[in-house]
Amino acid sequence: GFDYFSKGVARRRMRTVEIQRDEHLERMRFVVPDVSINQKRFARPFRHDLQYKVNRDSMTSSLSDFMEGCEKIMWRMELQEGVDRSKLKRVFTRGYSAMNYLAFFFVFLLNIDVLARCSKSNDSAAMFGSIVVNNGTTPHINVYCANYAETTVLNVVLLLCVIWKFIAFGTTEGVSIMDDCTKIAAKGAASLKDGSLKADMSPYQRYFYSLPQRTVWILLIMKKVMTDAENISQWVHIICTIVGLFAPYVRPFMYAIILAIDVVKGNRLLRYVLQSVAYSRGAIVQTGLLAVLAIYLFTTAAFIFLADEYDNQGADYDCNTLATCLAVHMSYGLRSDDGVASLMVEPTSIWPRILFEDLYWITISLTVISIFSGIIIDTFGEMRETKRFTERDMVSRCFICGISASTFQRKTKGEGFRRHLRDDHYMWSYLDLMLYLRDKDPTEFTAQETYVSRCLSKKDLSFFPIGKAIRLEIAGVDGDE
Repeated sequence: GFDYFSKGVARRRMRTVEIQRDEHLERMRFVVPDVSINQKRFARPFRHDLQYKVNRDSMTSSLSDFMEGCEKIMWRMELQEGVDRSKLKRVFTRGYSAMNYLAFFFVFLLNIDVLARCSKSNDSAAMFGSIVVNNGTTPHINVYCANYAETTVLNVVLLLCVIWKFIAFGTTEGVSIMDDCTKIAAKGAASLKDGSLKADMSPYQRYFYSLPQRTVWILLIMKKVMTDAENISQWVHIICTIVGLFAPYVRPFMYAIILAIDVVKGNRLLRYVLQSVAYSRGAIVQTGLLAVLAIYLFTTAAFIFLADEYDNQGADYDCNTLATCLAVHMSYGLRSDDGVASLMVEPTSIWPRILFEDLYWITISLTVISIFSGIIIDTFGEMRETKRFTERDMVSRCFICGISASTFQRKTKGEGFRRHLRDDHYMWSYLDLMLYLRDKDPTEFTAQETYVSRCLSKKDLSFFPIGKAIRLEIAGVDGDE
């Protein structure tokens, strides 16, 4: 029984961390709180994200970000613990992952189904639903999609899975969003009363936080719901599924949207690609504005000097008006590899045409498009290098003390660095310590617990053993070596 306790229960319930107090290193033992054990699986993705989000430029910045991130993780874990006390809510939240996989499976089947069964046809008896866009009696566009019973059944099952996911997501994320917005609104109102902080606020922020706090809270929630990628994906899922169920003729488009979102969410590389576009959106928008101005400049020159040189005289797209001429250059000029040369008749005056066509091709088709690609590729490369730096840092340096792995491998016996990370400075043991101190009655604190609790309340990092490790002290090695 003792062996079972010491090897099984004790290892699972007891943690040991190293702290620095009065310039001396001490080992601190504590009992892992129930919330940490119960919500270990739930907290795993948040822990993973925190490892990549902390600023690793210095020990101070990384540990400060770590403490701030741990506060958010602890709040999420306690929130989920409260949700689990309700059997109904626990059923929804625990089944979220399974429903996510099922929803992807069914939307994949639905895309295969509509791919095989949807077509363009005038046989309204065999096909159901149509989009008709026409100005006269003859339809310009007819799109029909079969309303088969099997497709409808799959759509209903998909809708049930999506509703399950939506309820599970809202159970935790809804409370989280409201709490975050409450804190932001309170912080903004407090900043208005502080003269030094108010001076750093923009005029928009001063006006926004001067509104009634309830209004600020509601507007912040609306912004969070409409701008957060995860929230948007949940809304798009349920809207597209409902539209696909009741409007069969748009099912291919709805199912394609859902499938694209699920694939991107499930693939980390694809998320990085989209993040690179999102992070460089400012540069992309400004470059797009530059492209529009450049195309408009060429359009005015073509309208004044070369309007009769275009091939489509009298058609919808020609250069008889400045507006249609701009449309020609915005559409064909960007898509065509040779610029607008393919749209123009055989030249009657060689030198103006050569100058115009070559300048347009160099400026628009070559330079501007290359700038767009370069911005996205460079941003993606920077993100990839940051990720590689983070992963190298994880395996080559202790996050808590900052001592390199080579020092432990050279100066200690056994597993060295790996054992140090597992037994001495396991970063998530410090998260468990924060949860333990939060749950424990302060009147029952030991001297060590009182000291660490005071440091945490002041956001003081001095209790972390930066540059030190007991394992190295026993070996007679300075951590800075």
